[in-house]
Amino acid sequence: MKNILFTLAIILGAIALIFISSHDSSAQSSIAERLSGRIVLQVENEGQAWYIHPVDQKRYYLGRPEDAWNIMRHLGLGITNDNLAKIPTYDVDEWDINRDITKYVSGRILLQVEEEGEAWYVSPVNNRRYYMDRPADAFQLMRNLGLGITNSNLSQIEEGELIMDPVLELPIANIDDVTGIQTFHDPSSTDFHTGFDFELPNPTEIYAPIRGEISDIIKIKMSNELWIIDVFIEYNSKWSTFIAFEPYTYDESVIDDQLSQIVVKEGDFVEKGQLLGTLDSVPNSEFPHIHWQVQEDGEPVRPYDYCSESAKALMDILYDRFDKQPGD
Repeated sequence: MKNILFTLAIILGAIALIFISSHDSSAQSSIAERLSGRIVLQVENEGQAWYIHPVDQKRYYLGRPEDAWNIMRHLGLGITNDNLAKIPTYDVDEWDINRDITKYVSGRILLQVEEEGEAWYVSPVNNRRYYMDRPADAFQLMRNLGLGITNSNLSQIEEGELIMDPVLELPIANIDDVTGIQTFHDPSSTDFHTGFDFELPNPTEIYAPIRGEISDIIKIKMSNELWIIDVFIEYNSKWSTFIAFEPYTYDESVIDDQLSQIVVKEGDFVEKGQLLGTLDSVPNSEFPHIHWQVQEDGEPVRPYDYCSESAKALMDILYDRFDKQPGD
């Protein structure tokens, strides 16, 4: 019953928005201005949710709880406890609203700077605040307060993007599978080694170190005649990573077999820790490995610097085990 009522609310909201947009555009403000601070739901696209930020009037995607949480944290406005207390919560019937404050924060996400950054959303519909606790709670709240919108109307609102640094995990599950490494700028391997290599002599499953879109999968014959397969993941417009599956073979039929072990395809969206494929075992191979590269604006950077604390701890073990320096 709740799902039916929720679906009905989306449909009615969309009808209302269509009616508003049908008036003479010369007498109306832009859709972005009219929906400033609102959460809108694409009724023609499975109810995908977007937040219209009041400051830049761009739309930000609330696709997953993690997305909603990131938007909450990165687009939030700090507020003192005294000023927050002047904004009524949604469940209070009678309140003398301070219109100076509510006008300023309407549609904004507020963060309590004098506490532990607790987050609140101020609805521009009723100028009341709603508490957003965990990522899943924030995600569900934003969807419940959403207004239906058509694809045509949504396309008139410019899409914004949060450019955040990645937090990487290792692309392997067990560091004990590793029998050797080459590090970023490792002088013992090449003059300019632009990634981190894990030597893996046995068949090993390889995982996405970050969530993102599979932007390309390429079979390449390098200048030394060795064949490799590069799997690219685009995190955002600034950051990307790729993993080269390098069974260390000169035989194209072997690399074709390796390609068949890749379980993702171009255009797929992968979550962190999702299986990309398996590095095949090649008998008598000199250095079967994966090469892991991270790029900022197209330039390689040291993967270690953007790893989670747990991933850094595992890499520290590998540095020590194979007598490498963490600064490499």
